[in-house]
Amino acid sequence: HKMPFRDRTAEFRTTGKSYQMKIRTTIPENTINDRHQMIQESIGFNQLSKKIGKDLGLTCTKMEKLTELAKRKSLFDDKVNEMEQLSRIVKQDITGLNKQIAQLQEYAKRRNSSRYQSQDHSKLVVVGLQSKLANVSKDFQTVLEVRTENMKQLRNRREMFSQMTPLSTNPMLPSSSNKNLLTMDNDQNNFNSVALDMDSLEQHRIHDQMTLLDETGNYLQARNNAMETIESNISELGQIFRQLASLVAEQGEMITRIDSNVEHASLNIDSAHHELIKYFNNIAKNRWLIIKVFGYSSVCTLITIAHAFAKKEQFYTAMIYLTTNNFSMCVLYIQIAVIIYLLYELVKKILFGSLRVEEVEHVYEHCWHAIMETCLTFTIFRDDFSAKHVVLFVLLLLVKSFHWLCENRVDYMERSPVITTTFHVRILTTLALLAMFDSYSCSDAFFNVISNGSSVYLIFGFEYAIMLVSNIHIFIKYLIHNHDARLTSPWANKSVYLLYAELFINTINVIIYSVFAYIMFKVQTIPLFALRPIYSSLRAFQKSFNDVIQSRRAIHAMNNLFHFATEEELSQMDAVCIICRDEMVIEDRPKKLPCGHIFHTTCLRTWFQFQRTCPTCRANVLTMSLPTTNSQGNNQNVNNRNDNQNGTNFENRPIINVNLPQNERIRVAFRINQIPQNNQNGNDTEGGSNNNQQPSSSPSNMHFQMPYGMPIFPMFTQAPPYPQMNPVSFPDPPDYSGLTDEELRQMEGDTRDAIIARIDALKNIHILLEAAVLQFDQYRNVQIVKEQMKEREEQLNEETHRNQEQQTDQIVENED
Repeated sequence: HKMPFRDRTAEFRTTGKSYQMKIRTTIPENTINDRHQMIQESIGFNQLSKKIGKDLGLTCTKMEKLTELAKRKSLFDDKVNEMEQLSRIVKQDITGLNKQIAQLQEYAKRRNSSRYQSQDHSKLVVVGLQSKLANVSKDFQTVLEVRTENMKQLRNRREMFSQMTPLSTNPMLPSSSNKNLLTMDNDQNNFNSVALDMDSLEQHRIHDQMTLLDETGNYLQARNNAMETIESNISELGQIFRQLASLVAEQGEMITRIDSNVEHASLNIDSAHHELIKYFNNIAKNRWLIIKVFGYSSVCTLITIAHAFAKKEQFYTAMIYLTTNNFSMCVLYIQIAVIIYLLYELVKKILFGSLRVEEVEHVYEHCWHAIMETCLTFTIFRDDFSAKHVVLFVLLLLVKSFHWLCENRVDYMERSPVITTTFHVRILTTLALLAMFDSYSCSDAFFNVISNGSSVYLIFGFEYAIMLVSNIHIFIKYLIHNHDARLTSPWANKSVYLLYAELFINTINVIIYSVFAYIMFKVQTIPLFALRPIYSSLRAFQKSFNDVIQSRRAIHAMNNLFHFATEEELSQMDAVCIICRDEMVIEDRPKKLPCGHIFHTTCLRTWFQFQRTCPTCRANVLTMSLPTTNSQGNNQNVNNRNDNQNGTNFENRPIINVNLPQNERIRVAFRINQIPQNNQNGNDTEGGSNNNQQPSSSPSNMHFQMPYGMPIFPMFTQAPPYPQMNPVSFPDPPDYSGLTDEELRQMEGDTRDAIIARIDALKNIHILLEAAVLQFDQYRNVQIVKEQMKEREEQLNEETHRNQEQQTDQIVENED
């Protein structure tokens, strides 16, 4: 004899959680001092963070001024000392701010705050300051790089000018002294002619050259010092970035932990949802619980009625008391709800029997949307709200649930191997009863609206009209599935009828919802409760219409473009259709898709009703075209023939390793393009074959030239070098019009080697395209540099011409 037991694990867990909550909410006596200490620590932390934020703002202001100075490219407006001083100040500010933020982080870690919210706030403040400092450091690095480029340009310009010093030291330039270089040579000539003092001019030229050399040396020394300062600043910025990288790594670990927690929470939610569904199923199957609820409600109802008759002896007064007393009405409503639920379960048991889990979930999912739409409906027709309307809405919800269950059962016919007579009787009876009830309710609502005007019956009428159309759709699917089940072989046109039936029903639904929305907008207001079903019907109509169009296109392409498979093609591959899992024979006339896969014609027709892709590789059959495939096959066939004539194989063609880095692949592609092609026969066909027979080369044989003046910093890598490329000559495309159908069929190459060769060829094409893009960029950069040099030369010529005119004018004035 076993003793009875009771599982009270849930109560124990609830008690433990409540006890933990009490412990957490209990405030000890010594928390007042801790609270004051926490407030003081929070004030100190806020003051430190405020100071750091203020210093960051000042540093940003200095950075703006430094950016303006760095963007100046003029040689005569170059404030070197101010730039160096401001760069040094900004660098010191960044270093100091980094130390202050580190101290603030240590201070936040030392805080004795037990609240997770304050700790998270401190971490967020520190991370925000570090992010802002990182942005300032990055801007400072960008300014230094811009300054470096400007200095290189100015240095190149100065070197260019220093090489042209003999031209700039024109002998007609006036001397810095007050002595006149023009003298009157009356001793040698009797005429008043003007002569030049050559000794003075030579001394003036030597003096100018020495001054220019001194200024050039000082300028270069200052620039070298500035470059060293910039490099040291960049190295320090690199250290700061390393610290930020460690911070980002820590944040990444935290995000990973958060993601794992989210995944665990998602799993827990899914398990809880599954348990709730099981619980609801257990409640639905627990007859004893239903009997107890019905018994309790019946006893309460009898007690309430007996109390009313005991208090009011007459029947009329007792009824008035029951209808006016709130407690009595509540008990009666509960009894009515229980009776309605029992009747619903009884009818459901008679019409559908036991429900599957998928059907229960489907009903629950639709019930939530229906309840929300009902609540929105009450907001619009709140003036007509009464107990009668509540009963009508409950009845509408129950009828909708019967429609959902009937639709699920009819869809289950296609997957069920055995269909009994009871199933047919139940489905036909349910459809007949629902059709009669829908038509009666729709007509009753129509006459109520005609007689009483716009009211809540307008909604009932359209709802039952939609359900009547849905009932017709269910009946059509039942007939199609039933006819398919009676056939010994699969029905090829089944999917076509289903697709057109769905399009027809969706069209009627869109028309009904459009009329309903128009009437509601004219009579009442915008039907918010109907927005979701209207949108769903429009989406369903669009999807069914697109499915019809796309399926017709796919079937037309299958009938007219795709050729039948041959015995050789069937023997070279697995002759099993993956759609129907039957073996394909040549008598079935299977079709071959452009991707090379073969299927039954009937299976493809059924498949294209719902999908427009290959069942194996998922390639879109509408985007694939046979001419492209044939042209590839032509190229392969002609290349193979030419390779055989030249004594070479397809495998000897140069293949670029795709595992190399992108720069290495581009270099190899350039090297391959630079090798001249050996056109032995000189015709187009041999040119096409020789184009594919390019010898491979390694990247080590490539020669590249670094751009002049490219600085190498310790923290940054070099820019990718630009190769010296020669123009590539492209051969004329070969002519394949003379090939036969058998040759076209053979050059498709269904073997593994041919497919690998195609993939390698596509990879080579991709690499060559990348190389072409890089070459175009180089051409564009060269053109831009040429234009800039031309503009500079024009400006220099104009300045030289202007200086010569001014010197000539001064000479004429001095002569006068």
